[in-house]
Amino acid sequence: MPSFPNTFNFKKQIIGIFLLISGFLWAQTKEEDSLEIDSLIALTNHYNRSYETVKLLEASKKLLTISQKNNNEKGLAMGNFWIAFCLSNSGNYTQSNNYLKKIETQKSYLNKNKSFATNVFSLEGVNYQRLGFYTLAAKSIHRALHIIKNSTSENKKDQELYERSAYVNLSNLYNATKTQDSAYYYLNKKKNLTLNGDYLERTYLFNGFGYYHINNKNIDSANFYYQKSLKEFDGKADHYYKADAMRGLGNVLFEQKKYPEALDIYLKALESYKQMNVWNNEYD
Repeated sequence: MPSFPNTFNFKKQIIGIFLLISGFLWAQTKEEDSLEIDSLIALTNHYNRSYETVKLLEASKKLLTISQKNNNEKGLAMGNFWIAFCLSNSGNYTQSNNYLKKIETQKSYLNKNKSFATNVFSLEGVNYQRLGFYTLAAKSIHRALHIIKNSTSENKKDQELYERSAYVNLSNLYNATKTQDSAYYYLNKKKNLTLNGDYLERTYLFNGFGYYHINNKNIDSANFYYQKSLKEFDGKADHYYKADAMRGLGNVLFEQKKYPEALDIYLKALESYKQMNVWNNEYD
């Protein structure tokens, strides 16, 4: 009598081979997605540094979609953050904070990446400030400052960078609430850490001092700092800090009743913001 293979065992073998192939293909797909996520994270960082806001938003949305499919922790955090960043820059502060709240549920990732956590709470605080929720703004920015000051990171340069950013955010917040002594205090805290900063760090500081002095009607001092800020951009690429300094100088000219000159520089600042697809009402 001819012998036939055991049908049950044969099916098991086929199923086993199918599962092996499926597992291999799944692992390969996941690895490819992981590489694409890393590539997109690098791309979003590049678009942020080059102020290509539209491309940054597009890449961030793609990053978030792929990360959601793979439940990639880093990709989810970075995708949500850059979308929040773009929304904030376009004046959509509530929507921006909605994306930041999603990141705040990723407690394990925030605990692993203190610098990133600082950025999340700083942006949240800035958004609250621009919405007029000053108590919430102070809470978020102080939380960011607490995180970075208690970080055990060995990268002291980055740690100081985030600390300086928190100080200037607090200064702007206290300027907005007319708490001038506190505003000046935090500007000087930043100044003590900015001696070796790059030109963008210095211009951010100078703009902060200019804003402080214009609020206190110290017009000559405001003019000094805005001119100092603009001088830093001689021979350098455009940046919205430069547009901020131009707008501040426009405020100086307005206070001096030099209205045609003020209008001219306001228009130049506006054109600069438009070219970078950025609107900054930090100094409104």
